[in-house]
Parts: sequence; C-alpha cells; structure tokens
Amino acid sequence: MVYLKLHDFQQDKPAAAARILDFLSLCPALQVFDFCGLPVDVRRSAKQTVHLPVLRVMHLRETCVGRDLLTHMHMPALEELHMSQLNVAFVGINGYQESGDSDDEAGDFSRSPYSDRLTGMMMRSLFRRCNPPLRVLDFDYVDMRTKDFLWCFAHMPHLEEFRIVASDMSDTVIDALGEPLDDEENWPLPRLRHLVLRDCNMIRGAVVGRMITARSVAGLLPAHYDVALCERVERRTVEIGLEDVVSMVGLTVYVEDVPPKEEPSMDAAVQEMHNMEE
Repeated sequence: MVYLKLHDFQQDKPAAAARILDFLSLCPALQVFDFCGLPVDVRRSAKQTVHLPVLRVMHLRETCVGRDLLTHMHMPALEELHMSQLNVAFVGINGYQESGDSDDEAGDFSRSPYSDRLTGMMMRSLFRRCNPPLRVLDFDYVDMRTKDFLWCFAHMPHLEEFRIVASDMSDTVIDALGEPLDDEENWPLPRLRHLVLRDCNMIRGAVVGRMITARSVAGLLPAHYDVALCERVERRTVEIGLEDVVSMVGLTVYVEDVPPKEEPSMDAAVQEMHNMEE
C-alpha cells in the first residue's frame, strides 16, 4: 500500500494548496493520503486537477486549505474520508464564487460559518467531479451548512458509516435523514448502517427518535445508531419515539445522556467564601 503523510508546521508561512498539489501530481499510485496543516487562512491558488486514480483513504486535519485541495483532486476510487479539527471561528478570505456559495437559506446557528462553507463546498466539488464510492465519512470538529448536509445526503448513495462530533447541525438536518428524497423509494444515504452523533448540542431527542423510526419502517436495516453526550437529547425521549420499532430485527440504538452537573460540596463553598474574604 502506498501511503503518504504530510505535516505542515510552518506557522509563519503555511503551505499553499498549489505546493501540495504539485507534490501529489508525482504520486499517481498513492492509496492513502494523510495531511495535517495549520488552522490559518491561505489565499486560493489556481491549479490544474491532480489525478489520483487509486487513492482510497484520505485524512485531512487542522487546515484551511481543504477546499482548495479537494477542488483540484480527482479521486474516483475514494472510499474513506476522515476530517478533523477543520472548524475555525474567524472569517477568512472569500476567494470562491461557485454554485452553492450563496448564504445558507436555513439561517441555522453556527459557531464556525466560514469553515462550514469551506467544508460544504469541498464536498460538493468532490462529488460533482468524480462521484467517488464513499463508504465512510468522519467529521470530528468539522461542520457544514444545513444546505450542504442536505446536498450531500442526496449525493452519497454508497455511504455506510457516518460519524460526526461537535456539530451545530440543526433538527432540519436530522429530519432530512428521515424523509424520502422524492418518492417512497429513494431515501438519503440508503446504505447507511452506522450513524454516530456525539456532542451535537442543537439537535433534539424527539427528532432523532422520529428519524430512526422513519428509516426503520422504510426497511433501511440493519442499522446501528450511537447518540452520545448531546445536550438536548435524552435517552427517555428517544425511546418514546422508538416505541413502534424498538423490537425490529437489525435495529440497534444506543443513547448516552449528558451527565448532570455536580453541585459544589459544602466544604468547597465554605473554602470559596474564605478565599473571597482573604
């Protein structure tokens, strides 16, 4: 297996996507690519598309050049895409004007609107160009706009595993997974077998339960759902929504509640008052 791991530690002069793409153009047999960059903005670099016909696995971490990379990488065999720590709070350089770059009409809350757009548009560019048979998608502190989630759900028919951590995704996104795309036969992510939602604090338990029920009734089984430490999702609320399908063969649902906050002990309170008096 041909494996390449690149780490960019040049804080004063981070690598532009053009330099990385130049290097990748020399690696047509590459099968696994792992890039870790820096969460600083870099101006867009015009570049011809690099063809990586046998690349199957890609890792992208702590960088703002992801959109520029994936916009210029042709990866028709890509099966796994793992991304982490791409969210940034700042607003960077908007050097793109492509279909889908308009503001998100949903107007949903986001702590990282600039990087949400970058991630959503890089996913659109990837699938418009080569429509890879992606089976595994991993978002760890990576997010998209609502309309990007909906677009991706309609364009990833091979996805089997989706893991997302610390997303600001709204109930609208979860509801979309529980509704047919156009008729009763075509569903978003029809091959999804494992969904992990962790620390996603904007979604509600009732909506999660409704989505799982709808997909199960539609026969999208077997399926395993892991929902953990989401502030507005409680196990009892999800279970109420699953009453009609809980006994279905092939359905597994695990919900972990956010632990209750510990009240300060009396000794700690007395010590704090003593410190204030001093």
